[in-house]
Amino acid sequence: MTEITKVKDDIQHLNNQLINYYSSFQRLSEECLKIRTNSQEINIIVENIKLKQKREDIRDATSNGSLVWKIENFTQKWNDARSGRQISIESPLFYSLPTGYKMCARLHMYGDADAHGTHMSMFLVLLKGEYDAILTWPFNFRVTFCLFDQTGQGYHIVDSFDPDTTLPSVQRPNSNMNTAGGIPKFCPLAFIEQSENYYVRDDTMFININVN
Repeated sequence: MTEITKVKDDIQHLNNQLINYYSSFQRLSEECLKIRTNSQEINIIVENIKLKQKREDIRDATSNGSLVWKIENFTQKWNDARSGRQISIESPLFYSLPTGYKMCARLHMYGDADAHGTHMSMFLVLLKGEYDAILTWPFNFRVTFCLFDQTGQGYHIVDSFDPDTTLPSVQRPNSNMNTAGGIPKFCPLAFIEQSENYYVRDDTMFININVN
């Protein structure tokens, strides 16, 4: 009888240990889940901070009235312009100041209107912006375009224009985007079509737009 009692006690003791182990395992699992959840939340917070910083960096980089427009896949865009499939392309948005005019550039690679087939046409387009209510209208700042010579010889093509303040293109935008204004005969197509093309390398062209 004593042996049976001892065995029962041992079994009960083992059961109690198993219960304790199970409880400890549950607590450990819950803690691991909390740690994993917290880690995921931290990762989300970090990614959001990085994304916000990236957006701020991009905004800062394009809020000084100057944009270097990198035009990749030039050959495809050139062929599209020549064939009429897509006669113009637009640059990324940029601002004259962090609280300034909202703008983009528009390029007609094969020319616009009277310049079609003879010159590239470059234009500036004003867009409806967040700070239009506190800006001076009409827009009246000199705009300079520069097509970069990529050979290092300095044969950049540079031209500027001063807006005609009587035109709708420089008034405060009523719609999302104004009509464009700029330089129809910016760059002779002969410079682009010649065998020694200074302005396209690795199927890429660079144009700087600067608003004084």
